Amino acid sequence: MWDQAIPVLTLGEDTCRDLTRRLEQTYIDANQFYSAYRFALNQSDPVARFMFLYNILLQINNDDQKQVDASIRSEVPSIPQSPRPDRPSVIETAYSRLRNEVGHKRSGTPPEQTRRKIQDNVATFQELVRTAISRVV
Repeated sequence: MWDQAIPVLTLGEDTCRDLTRRLEQTYIDANQFYSAYRFALNQSDPVARFMFLYNILLQINNDDQKQVDASIRSEVPSIPQSPRPDRPSVIETAYSRLRNEVGHKRSGTPPEQTRRKIQDNVATFQELVRTAISRVV
């Protein structure tokens, strides 16, 4: 009796492709990024805020600084860039440079200078991260 009462659902080719694409996508929990963003904004120290914001970009970009820099360049083509001191063939954005100056000892770069540059740029960087989050959710 049930065989006759339950209709058969046949999906069209386009619907099957769309469903397959959606099922194969990496699951992104938007709340995770929004929560991390709110947490970062609540940091009174600009260096801590900057580092938490940069970490969000790393999460969005598979923990790959090269991908982070590519996403920054696509959003802000005029971003200043410079060669990495440890690998001059690698060009990093100003934001990655600041993150690396905090996370790695770089000779010739006093911490006070890095802190000042972060203070001058954290508001702009914050907006960049907000935009990046809105693009993935």
